[in-house]
Amino acid sequence: AAAPAVSTLPSGLKVVSTTAGGPVATVGVHVAVGSREETAGLRGAAFLLKHLAFKHTRARSDLRMQRALDDLGASTHVALGRESLTYSVSCLPACADEALAAVAETVSSPRFVPWIVKEASGSKLVKAELDAFAKDAEAQALQALHEAAFGAESPLGASPVSSPGALSAAQLEGFAGGLFAHASRV
Repeated sequence: AAAPAVSTLPSGLKVVSTTAGGPVATVGVHVAVGSREETAGLRGAAFLLKHLAFKHTRARSDLRMQRALDDLGASTHVALGRESLTYSVSCLPACADEALAAVAETVSSPRFVPWIVKEASGSKLVKAELDAFAKDAEAQALQALHEAAFGAESPLGASPVSSPGALSAAQLEGFAGGLFAHASRV
């Protein structure tokens, strides 16, 4: 694999690229927005953003986005931490431009439909991930260290995997809109 090349676009967006020469291309966006950005009233917002990735955008419905990704033979992945969210799509190299467009769209123009936000908050997948986190001894030990170091009420002490509770679409829109709008975070 070639060494990564780093360039900065006029907007301030940093681009890291490398060629591995394999049969699969992966494109992604790393956003410096994680659970550390949540206030007490927004606990679980970053976790919910993870579960709403590649769903409704201002340009496409959930179904249209999923069909477009299916047509590419693409698989998506979203990783959440205290400091960041990373959105990525893996596909055939010939489809990388379209995959990158889907990533850019999910990051730059998400649409938080109230019933979908409510449905995602209580989904089996969200509940299963919360349960798995609660049963993971290593994750719980790390969480206890963060709470001890930063305090349970501090954004860095709060869990990155928090129940989104009754967060509304408007709250999520405010959280994401205020953070994703800055090129320095992407």
